[in-house]
Amino acid sequence: MPINPKPVRERILPNINKATHMSAAALATRATLPSFVTEVSRIPGVITFKTRDSTAGFVRYQADGGVEYIFVRGLYRRQGLATLLLNEVRLETGREPVALPPISPLGSRLFKVAATTT
Repeated sequence: MPINPKPVRERILPNINKATHMSAAALATRATLPSFVTEVSRIPGVITFKTRDSTAGFVRYQADGGVEYIFVRGLYRRQGLATLLLNEVRLETGREPVALPPISPLGSRLFKVAATTT
C-alpha cells in the first residue's frame, strides 16, 4: 500500500469539510484527532478511526443515538479515543449517545465519564 505523503490533517479534513450541515465548532472538534489516527471512515451507522496498519477504534450506532458497540484497540486505550468516537456519534445524530444493552462494566464506566465531560 503506498504511503500518502500529505500530513494527516490534510487527508482527514477535506472529507470532513464536505459535511455542510456541520457548524464550525463541530468541524474544529473533529480536527482534534490524535496524530496516530490517519483515516476516519464513515458509513451509515459506523465510524472507524484507522491507523497506518490497523483499526484504532470504531463505534456502531443507530440514528437515534443508541450505541450498539464501541471498541478501542488496547494499544490506544486511555487516550480519549472512545470519548472522541462518542462525540462523533453526537455530531452525526444530533442526539446524546446512549448505551444499548447488554453493556459491559467498561462500557458502563465510559458512558458515565462521557456524560460528565460533555
